[in-house]
Amino acid sequence: MVSEGTFVITVLLVAILTFFFGAWLGRFLVRYPFGRGPVTGKESMVGRYAIVTAVKENEYEVSLDSQIWSALPAENLKFSPGEKVKVIGIKGLKLIISKSE
Repeated sequence: MVSEGTFVITVLLVAILTFFFGAWLGRFLVRYPFGRGPVTGKESMVGRYAIVTAVKENEYEVSLDSQIWSALPAENLKFSPGEKVKVIGIKGLKLIISKSE
């Protein structure tokens, strides 16, 4: 027979492993629910549209979901304030933007 101490240790180890596996699985399902793309974090901004709010030398400010982000143009494109642009990538904390289609 299994001693009481061995049983308690086994139950505790199973509970701890179940907790960590459940936390990992929950995080995975929240971040990528049912095969869709990311819904949280900066990765979720790729493919969305923003409005240019300010033009600086080689940098732009864009409004995306009422938040102002710094943006860099893809290639050597030029944008003007009020223009709708598409976010095609992210470099650090700057969005990479292109002409909207």
